[in-house]
Amino acid sequence: MDPAPGARAADSILDVLRQPAFHLLALGSMASIGAVGGTSQNLKLYLAMDRGMAQGLAAQLMSVVLLGSIAGRLLMGWLADRWPRKRVMLLIYLIVACAIPLLWAAPSLNTLRAAAFVFGIGLGGDYMVIPLMAPTSSA
Repeated sequence: MDPAPGARAADSILDVLRQPAFHLLALGSMASIGAVGGTSQNLKLYLAMDRGMAQGLAAQLMSVVLLGSIAGRLLMGWLADRWPRKRVMLLIYLIVACAIPLLWAAPSLNTLRAAAFVFGIGLGGDYMVIPLMAPTSSA
């Protein structure tokens, strides 16, 4: 099959490793996945032990994160089809950066539910956008 007009031949792995965009994508992805992974792994413990929530309520909030994650994957995938992928990735990083302090500082249960949903959007979007960025880091 012939490549599309204007398409470049595939770069070798050494060519990819020499590009600054590869290193920036790798560093940003590791930091973002570390933030969402660490938060999601410790959220139930934080809710139960530090905030004194019953296990059922903590599990309910984890379900809200799950629903937000599904919404985030769909929404960010839709946005990535319409906006430059770099902007979508920055939006996701901004959502995660705002949601984590909101989870910690939420004064009421409803605020905590909203923060959990927003965090879920960032979580789902984060895991969805990284593979989209990898093939075309210049997008």
